Amino acid sequence: MRKQISDEQRRYAQYYNALHYNGAIPIFDKIVKKFNDGFWMEFSLKPTKLSRTYKIVLIYINGYMPYSYVISPNLVKISHDRTVPHLYNQETQSLCLTHPSLCEWNKNKLIVDTYIPWIAHWLYYYEVWLLSDQWEGGGIHPGDEIDTELKKLAKKQESKKQKKVSKDKVQSPLKIANKIYSKRKELDEHLHKDSMEVAINE
Repeated sequence: MRKQISDEQRRYAQYYNALHYNGAIPIFDKIVKKFNDGFWMEFSLKPTKLSRTYKIVLIYINGYMPYSYVISPNLVKISHDRTVPHLYNQETQSLCLTHPSLCEWNKNKLIVDTYIPWIAHWLYYYEVWLLSDQWEGGGIHPGDEIDTELKKLAKKQESKKQKKVSKDKVQSPLKIANKIYSKRKELDEHLHKDSMEVAINE
């Protein structure tokens, strides 16, 4: 008989594997930090050898799907102010990697083994889109028939969750993730500004 794995053990496994990541997609400048409700992982990667470097923050809040953001560079500016496809938010650059209702990720799957490859693939197709203006990375486009149906399903699932947990007692996971992203983004901009000033003074 297989031993049942507790949620606490799963959470620790996610954190441990992020801390000691050595997967197929090379990343660098990695930082992993725990907080009360989960952990965040910041890292840089290049989807191909010829690509620019992207700084990412991946945030896991216990009981929810991970959130992933591009801290830098500014994807919209690079695209000459076009609307970048498959972003949840153009300002925070929150990546749309999977539709929650498709259940492509669950707590039994390691975040680093799924989300890091998904992020690398997203960035690769973003670079293709910059040149061709065609999104070739697949996925469900906002507003289409499948998206509408899946959103209805997701709304039903969310209402069931809300019956179990009072909204007043729990801060929105998206708000927590956005707050972490904002702090990391602010720090990155501050460091970039400092390095530019040093370069000018030299």
